[in-house]
Amino acid sequence: ISFNLANAVAICGYLIAMHSAAGRPPEPDSAPEPMASRREVEGLEEFWSRTLERFHYFRRTDRERFRPQFRKLLGRLHLTSHDIGVIRGMLAQMHWFAFGDRGTGDRSPDDR
Repeated sequence: ISFNLANAVAICGYLIAMHSAAGRPPEPDSAPEPMASRREVEGLEEFWSRTLERFHYFRRTDRERFRPQFRKLLGRLHLTSHDIGVIRGMLAQMHWFAFGDRGTGDRSPDDR
């Protein structure tokens, strides 16, 4: 499962990067969405790292060696708050499917 998850996460990251790199102009009647705050990006980094750890991604690499490369990747993406929410939602759904929780320590009301 962890290999498939790692591939899925890599593909999602690639697609986000390609969308950001495309430099699409904003819609004519809308203002460009502001970039996500540093705190939001750091929160996403931590959640994504915990997700990878929970799926045993770090069996062959050390989490601390991985962190600077991952931080650099996220910094190049120019993420908005909406982007952060979308990615967190995808990761939370993977947690729900695999473990029955959202990856935040919360369980659904039906599971309590």
